[in-house]
This record gives sequence, C-alpha cells and structure tokens, in this order.
Amino acid sequence: MSSHISLSKLDNTDSKKPEFLGIRTLKAVLNSEGYRKDLKDLSFYAAHIKQERPMLFMLAKHLCKHGFEVVLEKKIHCHKYDLAVNNNTIEAKFYYEGDIERRFKEEMDNYRWNFNSLKREVLKKKGKQLSWSMALPIIKDIFIKTPRIFMLIILSRDLRTIKNTEPKLLEQICWSKHETKYNEKYGYNNKGYLEVIERFFERIKKKNHSESAYLKIDTNTMFPSSYHIFLCDLDTKQR
Repeated sequence: MSSHISLSKLDNTDSKKPEFLGIRTLKAVLNSEGYRKDLKDLSFYAAHIKQERPMLFMLAKHLCKHGFEVVLEKKIHCHKYDLAVNNNTIEAKFYYEGDIERRFKEEMDNYRWNFNSLKREVLKKKGKQLSWSMALPIIKDIFIKTPRIFMLIILSRDLRTIKNTEPKLLEQICWSKHETKYNEKYGYNNKGYLEVIERFFERIKKKNHSESAYLKIDTNTMFPSSYHIFLCDLDTKQR
C-alpha cells in the first residue's frame, strides 16, 4: 500500500509544473475534499447511469487544477487510453459489487486464475465485444493496452430500503434484479467479495512487480453507497 502524499506539494501557483503522476499523487487527488464533494454530488444526480466516464472527467478537472497536462481519450499507437496525464496513460473500469460474485469470481475460477490463459482468451476474441465479461476487459487493459496506471472502481450500494419503502425511486437508478438479490443475500461492502479483488491485485503485483493503492469513498446520498477505488501502477521503471 502506498504512503500518503500531501496535495500542497502540487499547488499550481508554483511556476514549476508537476512532471510525474504516480499512484500516491493520484490517490491524494481522488481523496481530496474537492473530488470527494464532486463524487457525492455525482452519486445523486447520476445514479441512473454507470459513472465511469463522469468520474474520469471529474478526475481530469482536478488534475488540471494541480497543474497536470491532461488529455481525455488519447490515442497512442493502436490503443486509445481513458486519460493521458503528462503522457502517463490511465485506464479505468467501473463495476458494481454484485458483478464480482456473478461475473468476475466465476470467470477467474473458470480460468484457474491463470493470467496467460486469460490473455490468450482476450487475443482470441480480438475485435469482438467483451462487454458480457468483467475479467477479460480488465485483463485486456492491464496486459494488452499496458497503461501506466490501471484504476478499478467498484460501487457498493444498498438498495434494500428503497426497494421496500420507495420502489418508485428505482426508476431514477441504474439497477438490476441481481443487485437487489445480492443485497438481500450479502448486504453491501461485503468483505469476502472485495477480498476477491484484493487477491487479484496481489497476484498482479507478484507477476509484474507493480505498486498498488486503495481508497474508499462513502457518499450515502439517495441510498447507502461506497466507491472502492483500486489503483495499480504497472510501470516499475519510473519508480
């Protein structure tokens, strides 16, 4: 786990612009009061959509405020990256906690947690949509696109109260029957399933000698919710 870094060192009133973005700095920006406030607002007004893109746009805004040069959806060679920050590439994926049980763990178990087998499967499906999968798009980002930093966002929500007392509010939320069934069975912020993700990044760390960091942001606006953000620095040469 990465150590804390102060955002005061990134004050853009300094004439010298920051040259390098590592996960300690990225974590500090994500954990800043400004980003947390924006995320809390977003969790309310954008509850009806998957929030990967708006979260990245907000991140770009806050990185710019701290003097970084940010390009959204930058194409480098044959790949397009979600963010390029001072030419350090970032890829992100967003899923709901229930997806870990229904999709990720099942897929990883099917491939016996073998990264080489998963990479072969991604390459075999070249040019085909991987949207039905959770594990394969993540593997594609980490091992095929090889960004400088990979960011996985897991949104944990408890929809039980809304479903039982104000079901009409579900019309304003992106949800599925699977998610409410998951809540009934496992609650939310389920330690066992979040540990599946931790286990995944531990294995990535052993394979690539990568550096990882984690933060949790509770928003609790329309319903109890937490954003679990896993960061992985895949470039060992610059550390």
